[in-house]
Amino acid sequence: QSIASGPVKCIDTKSIYGSGANANNSNDNNADRNWIATASLDHTLHIHQFDSKKNEFSLHGTCSREGRSSYVSSICFAKGSNKKDTLATGDADGTVCIWDPNTVAETAVATKRLKGEGKARGTSAKIIRPTIVMESAHQQEVSGLTWSNADPNDTKHLVTGSWDHSLKLWDVDRQDCLLTLNGSRVVTCLDSSYHSEGVV
Repeated sequence: QSIASGPVKCIDTKSIYGSGANANNSNDNNADRNWIATASLDHTLHIHQFDSKKNEFSLHGTCSREGRSSYVSSICFAKGSNKKDTLATGDADGTVCIWDPNTVAETAVATKRLKGEGKARGTSAKIIRPTIVMESAHQQEVSGLTWSNADPNDTKHLVTGSWDHSLKLWDVDRQDCLLTLNGSRVVTCLDSSYHSEGVV
């Protein structure tokens, strides 16, 4: 299934178990659903849903930020059964955004008038807006993000890496950089360990 008009730059997934009071309960009847976030060089960012029980793949929502002028270069869901449904993204211009996939909303979209029709047809799109936008988080492209795994409930601390040679630890709730580590080379990728507080 075609999901973008340009090459996919990055992708990440998260398994979803139930919703509401039964969220993240592996015994819930809604288990085995997966969110799949894809970012493309055509500047689009989509969250898809795959239901393995029904073998159905559908668009959950399109992530949209006003004023975005660059493509999304890195994405990372907060993993873990106790963590909130949160997606972090980094842009080529150094911006970092936080998204809640559950905030999807139907938005009216106007389409072009077809030949022979008197009025333009209207349709709707499932749009997700960012909950947090940290502009100029880095001076160059954000090449990697990872959530802290030290605390299984933590969706507050985020580590980012960039072409500007730096690694940064963020308190995303306060939009505050807690620590900056500067190196002599470009950071091309990163990940956190599930067995320690280390970052690779």
